[in-house]
Amino acid sequence: MLSRYAKSLTGLTLQRSLTEAPVPDFEELCPARSEFLRLESFGMFVPDDIPSARVPYIISMISAPPQVLTSLLTSRPWSRNKRQAWRSLVQLQLQYVRFQPVDWRVVIEAIDFSRLKELYLCFSSISVEEFRTLADRVPEYGSSGNVPLRVLDVRKSALTATADVGALRELVMRLKSKVPLVKIQGIREDILD
Repeated sequence: MLSRYAKSLTGLTLQRSLTEAPVPDFEELCPARSEFLRLESFGMFVPDDIPSARVPYIISMISAPPQVLTSLLTSRPWSRNKRQAWRSLVQLQLQYVRFQPVDWRVVIEAIDFSRLKELYLCFSSISVEEFRTLADRVPEYGSSGNVPLRVLDVRKSALTATADVGALRELVMRLKSKVPLVKIQGIREDILD
């Protein structure tokens, strides 16, 4: 059923309650990212540890579309076998998820920030080390024509309970220097200033 409508969907949320069976194999439930040509919002609300075996599918959903090289000499408007690239995400929600630290880094490094305006990591297991990777990965405002990140929500995540306030403050300052308009939600005001 989902495959039938995948090309026209603009949002997809994978959700699981605490009472359901273990984390499902997303690849069996959902079509590949290449089928969601118009997808602009992807969310996961999975209150559980995400097995490393599920991470490749998540990476495929949040990664940049493949580069489609065109040449004036080879482009033929009448070609029926054109491969369309999907849209980059505008909103990404990874809420309640718990990745292993190595998986967090891989997931963060895979995020396509070219059009991403909102990133929600509420109730997740993201820590200061993973936030460091995030602060490094977010492109500087105005670079490469990217759209700046506007909202970063880390409410009730492991990051907000860190004892390493100095490191967190430094990372917040680094992130704000790159994207000054970003609104960071969930971090104490004294750290944000």
